[in-house]
Amino acid sequence: MLYSTLLKDILENKTFLLTVISLSTLIKSVTLILLARQTNSTATRPRALLMCMLICSIMIDSSWIVNLLNELFLPNLDYRIRLFSVRMSWGFDALLYLAISLFTGVLVQQKKQYSLHQILLAIWYIAFFLSFMGFAFIDINCLDACERPYLERLIQGIFIISTAILLPAVIIFNIWKMHHISLPRILKNQVKIFVYGIMTTFWFSELLQVLPLNFAPYWVTNSYATVSISTLIITFVIIPRVPSEPTMKSRRL
Repeated sequence: MLYSTLLKDILENKTFLLTVISLSTLIKSVTLILLARQTNSTATRPRALLMCMLICSIMIDSSWIVNLLNELFLPNLDYRIRLFSVRMSWGFDALLYLAISLFTGVLVQQKKQYSLHQILLAIWYIAFFLSFMGFAFIDINCLDACERPYLERLIQGIFIISTAILLPAVIIFNIWKMHHISLPRILKNQVKIFVYGIMTTFWFSELLQVLPLNFAPYWVTNSYATVSISTLIITFVIIPRVPSEPTMKSRRL
């Protein structure tokens, strides 16, 4: 009990959180550069989705860095800057969930085209992304949390609830699909680790950030600990290499 309390106190320490997120952002940036430099790989879609996950995660981390710097070192930072970064974070959060869902589907399915449910999922999350970007750039002169429009909080609530439902549905579907198609053993083990160990844990840690569901305009998070865990998880999701050319070829054998 003592150790768990100590661990929670460490994870909820804002200085520790700033350090973790900063290091995580650095690791993701280096990984993004390495992925961008890969030109001879045939795994184009997985690499593109991994790069999308990296970019989204870096943007989300940047929002946390801005807010933590405000709380720790820059108490007079303009509210509009903080609000802009938060709204950008919400938008890229939507794209991150989409990229994670599509990445798992690309590994499991052997089709070159996206399926109907993946297209509908993309339309759904892109709509959220455009909505949050619209609030970020149109309502840029909002000077107080109480001035934020009700529509924005409503969309945030819909986004949270829909993601809490859709992501587990994607996980269950990919697990079912994985057991009904033939995959190379190495690739199948990689998918199992991603779905069972990482994707599920990431969804749970993200869900903890919004429990109990609170859509007040001043709400940021209910637990810094889950933010630390979520940041570490998404970092280690992306560090593994994109499936190599032999692995991707073996799917067609």
